[in-house]
Formats: sequence, C-alpha cells, structure tokens
Amino acid sequence: MDDKSTDELRLFGQGVLKIKVGGEIDTFTFRASTRKAFIAMMRQMATAIYGKESRILMQKEDPRPDLQEDSDLWVIILSVADFEEEELYERLKEFRLAGCRLAMNYERRNLAFNFGTETDEPARATIKQIAKEHKDHIKSLFKRVYKGVAKAEGKK
Repeated sequence: MDDKSTDELRLFGQGVLKIKVGGEIDTFTFRASTRKAFIAMMRQMATAIYGKESRILMQKEDPRPDLQEDSDLWVIILSVADFEEEELYERLKEFRLAGCRLAMNYERRNLAFNFGTETDEPARATIKQIAKEHKDHIKSLFKRVYKGVAKAEGKK
C-alpha cells in the first residue's frame, strides 16, 4: 500500500488483513483457523472475481446469522453483490431473510440456492421467480464465488 492510493482493503497471505482509510493503515493478524480460512477465501475471491489481489469490498453482515451452516458463503455473496449491483444485493438479502441457504456442490462444481425448512412455500416461489429475472447475473456471481471458494479450500 502506498500513500498515493485511495482507500483500500488488502489481504496478504493467510490471516493478515491491511486496511487503508484516509491515509492511515491498520494491520490485523488472525490466528483462529476459522478466521484464517475465511480471510483466505476472501483473498481468493477478490483475485478470482476481479483479477487482482486488492479491491475495495465492504464486508456485509449475514442478515440471518442464526443459520450458521452457510453464513460465510452469504457474507461473500452479499459483499460482492453489493459491490457490483445494489438491486441484486437487496434481492439476495431478501432471499436470505426468508431463510434461503447456499450449497457448494463439488461434484457439479457449482454454488446453488438450497431451501431449508426455514423457507415456506410462498417464499420459495417468490425467490424462484425473482431469481429467474436476475438469472444471468446470479449465475455469473455464483460461478465466480464457487471458483474462489473452491480454490481457497483446495478443491477444483
């Protein structure tokens, strides 16, 4: 990070995060394996999605942290969606609030919506309809996120 660059978030190696805002640089080192894995995924995501290691990407919160199983995936999906297109971010956030889940399928090499018992039938129908309207962008986003997460996890 140099003094001439704008605000940025940069991930260095496993578990080191540097954030530059207003000319001041903060460095954070994470030692917990789950945090390190998450930071590594975010680094891989930024590289896979944007083709470079650093990018301003505001991390979003999972609006349903009670659904812990796929919470890290939702943080990544919502963060990237917010960066790329606000309307898509709002729709995906609504999906999550309705209890929609995400599933990594390593055999099919994709990331997909997965409905748990938290999502009632009317909400599922609405989500499917809205997802059709945003099909191309969601497909592209999920493909890039799958690629980044799979790489970070050492999968193909």
